[in-house]
Amino acid sequence: MQFVAFGKTSDPSRRSSRYETRTYLRFLTGMDDWTIRTENIAAQFGDLSNLAAHGLDMKGYSAYLKNIYLTGFLSDKAGDSWFDSATGDMQLFNRSTGCGVSFRNGVLRFGRIDPAKPDAGTDFDSLMQTISSTLETLGRINSDEYVSPVEKSFLRERLQDIKAEYAQFHTNALVHISTVRYRCREANYSGCRERNASFE
Repeated sequence: MQFVAFGKTSDPSRRSSRYETRTYLRFLTGMDDWTIRTENIAAQFGDLSNLAAHGLDMKGYSAYLKNIYLTGFLSDKAGDSWFDSATGDMQLFNRSTGCGVSFRNGVLRFGRIDPAKPDAGTDFDSLMQTISSTLETLGRINSDEYVSPVEKSFLRERLQDIKAEYAQFHTNALVHISTVRYRCREANYSGCRERNASFE
């Protein structure tokens, strides 16, 4: 194994190799001594468990690749999350929550996404336009262009009056509820005494 892993120190073009065990196939590059480092492992196929020794937390049988050049379609097993390298469209979808991110035909959507209905979900550009328009409107309202300083002062005073009235209504309601409960308890107590007296 050391013989396979060791590259030629004087010729950089002869520092790559490939070796195979019963459980995995590994490609090495940039080897100029006996130590296999993480940066030397260009790819590995099969059992990836031994990559933990190089700080890569991988388990089971799969593929480890430093770089991927894709010219087609990449999808998970369920077809919920995918990427089309030809069009640039993509979708990340969580089936348990029904939420995800979708980019199709130049439109970015997020939130509730129905994979069967590509146009569902919140249009990000439309949302940003709405937010921008709302901020612009609020900016105009806060300026003196639409509401004068005198009117703003009146509105602030009126708001304080409304808050004070609400507090008074709230206090009166609590007092009324307490009084009604007390009277109900008294009425129930008197009724019980009358029923007990009729049984004696």
